[in-house]
Amino acid sequence: MRACVANALAHRLGWMALEAHHPDPTALMTYRLPAAAGDAAAFVHQLWRAGINVSCIGYQQARWALESMDAPALLRLTPHYVTNEEEIDRLAETTASAFTAFTA
Repeated sequence: MRACVANALAHRLGWMALEAHHPDPTALMTYRLPAAAGDAAAFVHQLWRAGINVSCIGYQQARWALESMDAPALLRLTPHYVTNEEEIDRLAETTASAFTAFTA
């Protein structure tokens, strides 16, 4: 499931999970949210309104780590083994649409 989500987001947005090369990845996936996405909390709320359950780590939670990565925020998601292909497609499409809306 994790690989399907990673492939969908890489294909639609060119995003790669920060754990992509970890030898023992968990289900938790973390993505550097590009600065072009604008307000990370607003971006996440737009995904929530579309029924996509994600979370955001911002400066208030991890300022030094984010500054060292030159990232305004991290987007976190955890696909479950019951996540189906339709849900993965919806995640990728909704995330790409939200990102396009925020960068326009």
